[in-house]
Formats: sequence, structure tokens, C-alpha cells
Amino acid sequence: MAVAANRTPSSVQPRRDAFPPSFLSQKRYHSEARPAVTHGSLASPRQIGRVHVQEQKVARLTYGSQLSSDKWMNTHEIERFIPHRKPMLLVDEIVSRTENEIVCRKTFHEDEFFVQGHFPDQPIVPGVIQCECCLQAGAILLSADTMQASQNAPDSDDSPPHDKGSVPVATRMDSVKFKRMVRPGDTVEIQVVLNDRVSNAYFLTGKMLLNGKLAARLDFACSIANPGPPTSEKST
Repeated sequence: MAVAANRTPSSVQPRRDAFPPSFLSQKRYHSEARPAVTHGSLASPRQIGRVHVQEQKVARLTYGSQLSSDKWMNTHEIERFIPHRKPMLLVDEIVSRTENEIVCRKTFHEDEFFVQGHFPDQPIVPGVIQCECCLQAGAILLSADTMQASQNAPDSDDSPPHDKGSVPVATRMDSVKFKRMVRPGDTVEIQVVLNDRVSNAYFLTGKMLLNGKLAARLDFACSIANPGPPTSEKST
């Protein structure tokens, strides 16, 4: 009887704060205790790369200019942002641009060089051209980084102009898919998103939409490099 008298009544519940946080909500406890990623912490290169992307946002917009509603002005702006020129300039218009995303347009014409013979009487825009459209839109998105790299490059009066400039160079394409055929006369929307940055490597995703439906998509990576003079000039 004495033992029974000392038992805690069933109506008395133990205090909630008597339990350790891990017992009450282990997931919440660990998420709150997780330290933030800093340059001095032991974080993976990809985690540090994400921090770098955040730091580059302001700089990327600083180099951007106001988008014009005039198509010719947009073409002029595009030629300022990337080194591509006709007939390999495959972006006609910049629709919108933010720190890590860009939307462009391209209209394909019957006289484009890449549809001559591809295929006779049934012209189709080659898949490699569709990929190149996304790559060029990504190059416009990263134009601020390219300009900054060119400015930081050593300058010399003896070096030719193309020896000083930096250009975006594709290094990898993954998960390439083609969903719809694109033909001359079609106007496509090109969407590119910057997903990550690790050092001088940029990881992006590109999509091409035809009439609002997905025509092509790919994941790709690029870096900013100085290609130097053409091979013909190196041999002289």
C-alpha cells in the first residue's frame, strides 16, 4: 500500500520542457542547430558556389542596361553583351532579365544557312542550333561576369584587342531532350536559369518553348575564358 500511495496520479502529466528538444522535434532541433555556410566553414565547393551566386547578383545587374522596346535596339544591346555575330547570332530579342534568369526570342527564317539541306523540301531547325540558342541566351545572362573578367585581365599596349577579351565557352551539356520540331517561320521563346556557380564554372538550365509548349531543354555548364588569337595568327 505504501508503494501504491507514492505513485504519480494518472492525471498528472510530465512537463513538456522536461524532455530534450531532440525528443520533441528532432528534425526541427537539427535544422535550427545547423550552422550557416560561410567562407570560413568546412563547406563543400558546391555550397560555397551557391554563396558566390548570391554575391554576384548585384554585380550582374550593375552591368545590365535598360531593355528597349525597339527590336533594333535590342539587337544592338545583344551585340554589346556577347561576341556572336551574324550568321551565328541566334538571339533576336531580350524579353526580360533578372539576376539569375533571362527570357529571349528567336524567329527562324527560310534563308537561315542551317536549314539549307536540313532537310530538302522539309526544313527543320537542327537540334544543335536549338542548343546554341540557349547557350547564347546564357552568355547574355553572364555578360556582366564576362565584362568583369575582361577588365581584370592584364592589359598591354602590344597585345591585340581580341587577346584581351574574355568569352563564355561551353564545357558540358547534359539531359538534352527535344520534344517538338522547330521549322522556319516559327518564333520560339528561350528561357535560361542560372542554377549554381563554382569558381569559374557556371551551371545553367535552358528551355525552348514553341507556342508555349516545351520544344527542347538541356542542362549545360560554361566558363569564362580568353581564347587568344586565331590559330592562323599564332603560326605567323
